[in-house]
Amino acid sequence: QNCGYKAEARLRPMSWAKFNVAAGMMKSRVDKIPDAHGMNLELLLRSPLQTDTRDDEPQKKNDPFQLAMSASFMKWRNEVAKGMNINGQMLASSLIPDEYVGDTLVGMKFNLNSRSTGQLTMRLSSQESNKLGYAAVMPLVIALWGRITDP
Repeated sequence: QNCGYKAEARLRPMSWAKFNVAAGMMKSRVDKIPDAHGMNLELLLRSPLQTDTRDDEPQKKNDPFQLAMSASFMKWRNEVAKGMNINGQMLASSLIPDEYVGDTLVGMKFNLNSRSTGQLTMRLSSQESNKLGYAAVMPLVIALWGRITDP
């Protein structure tokens, strides 16, 4: 028979930020199965509501900026497993002039674990512009053309 405990705290210091902490443990009554302890930290940031309205800067009502960072730790059988994740998204027009990208959304994900392996992913999504699709396909076409023409 196993039993476990979990404690969780959620803080919202500002309307655009959340902080979650969770910790727990599992205990086994069988001597051969070791106890497990774990902890998870998470911070979520969103774009704050813009109240400053100047005439020279248009207000973006649907600013999709979001950043989530999390870290997790687990101890089991005298080994500590660690993990880290960062996810973010924002409008590309905050980096590149609006005339080139329109309402293109840039999303990035990054994760890393205690074995020093991880992943980095970048995603562009747009509903109005085919220019980015053509720009993304060009390196693929060039690489395929190079393989076809080389003997």
